[in-house]
Amino acid sequence: MEHIEYLLATLSGTRLALPLDLVLSVNEPAPVTPLPFCPRHVQGLVFVQDRVMPLMDLASLLGLPARSPASPTSLVILANGDDVRALEVDHVVAMVAVDASALQTRADPESATSFLAQRLSARGEDWLVLDYVRLATDTRMDAEGLIEDGALVPADPVGLADLEERQEDTAVDRIAHLLIDIGADRYALPTTIISEVLEPVDLRPMPAAPAWVAGLMQHQETPLLVVRADVLLSPDTQADHASVATTADSIALRIVDPATGRAFALLADRAPGLLSLSPDEIFSTDDAIAGISRYAVVDDRILAIIEPLALVGERLADVERLTPQGQGQSLAQMPMPDGAAARAAAARPGHRFLTLRIRDEFFAIDLDRVDSILSTVRLSPLPDGGNGFDGLADAGDKVVPVLDLHRRLTGQPSPDDTPPCVLLQLEGSTAGLAVDQVLRIEDVAAEDIDEVAEQTGLPVHAVARVRDRLMAVLTLDRLLPRRIH
Repeated sequence: MEHIEYLLATLSGTRLALPLDLVLSVNEPAPVTPLPFCPRHVQGLVFVQDRVMPLMDLASLLGLPARSPASPTSLVILANGDDVRALEVDHVVAMVAVDASALQTRADPESATSFLAQRLSARGEDWLVLDYVRLATDTRMDAEGLIEDGALVPADPVGLADLEERQEDTAVDRIAHLLIDIGADRYALPTTIISEVLEPVDLRPMPAAPAWVAGLMQHQETPLLVVRADVLLSPDTQADHASVATTADSIALRIVDPATGRAFALLADRAPGLLSLSPDEIFSTDDAIAGISRYAVVDDRILAIIEPLALVGERLADVERLTPQGQGQSLAQMPMPDGAAARAAAARPGHRFLTLRIRDEFFAIDLDRVDSILSTVRLSPLPDGGNGFDGLADAGDKVVPVLDLHRRLTGQPSPDDTPPCVLLQLEGSTAGLAVDQVLRIEDVAAEDIDEVAEQTGLPVHAVARVRDRLMAVLTLDRLLPRRIH
């Protein structure tokens, strides 16, 4: 099946998909030099990536509302043969690869411009596909005349001969690279290895996981392990999960190993743009380090090129082990933290618990009552007060009633719209328990468990000492409603 790669961007409230094979780079805004007597769809000239090019008024061409001058923008540089132009967009969202068969002709051709005749679905939304080749053909211009008529911004700009020489280079097979920032350093990754660019929303930490693991996030109903690029690049650096912090600019690059199908995401601080490199601009290093064996020199800056599969290296088997399988994570497949497997093997007389967190309090539930774990659920309301439950959740092969433990214990609804959920066996049926965080499986010796006096309003029957911490052991039959309809 043929796949086509697109760069997703927004402009004046419209979602656009730009053909990635025509994108040379994505850059920050540059000063614009107005030109007299130029076509209305040309805003002026810009000097980007050591070349002069016209800046198109894409919103006007597409019949979209005019942009606010104060709004932040990005410049997308596209080349159609020797025709190189800059397009101004509001925000670059992601890169995606879609099947050619997934492209659909718009159902409203009378309102669609000739440049936006197709659409595609990605990231749960519809995007209008920009026919850039047709746009460039229908708005051809005399590049030489444009350059000679303008007062150029740079003090020593390239001339037309230099521009034409560079444009000839665009005919060479160039490789698009995504620029990413990790700490104070900037790197490049070939886009061919990137399956998707994602926002690391709802990134959940994995207690006691290796330092190079940032946590888990949900991706298309499947848990996705997110690894820390900063730790993998500097394995000797002291790091812990408390230092993992994402911002509005953070990205997660989904990588798929073509040999095994294993998928993981590489966490980076931000992606400032795209860069197209020819093979002649890429060099091999004499002293290769893990994940980096090549580099490029751009604007007198050395850019190390990351090879994600080599960067993860021998940890690929751990990626599979640490990633829950399927939507409902079986506890048999739940990764055991370092040292936990040894404790389980020791099998001290006592009880096995699944430990949980609500706010700053820790709880335990009997493991033999647990069916499976869902990394996230979204609750749908129940009629008539829910019969004691707070909503319904899709558990993959069935829909189950769910009780919000955060609400039950604090009186306030869960602060998370998609909390993790523990599926429990209750009187021959399955019910869910939404919690703030699922911690780990613990083996607790009998002498570390103390029974507590029966209290009608407290759904707790014991206190367990776990890792130097006291945890209340919940009485599930008193916590959940006794009848499920």
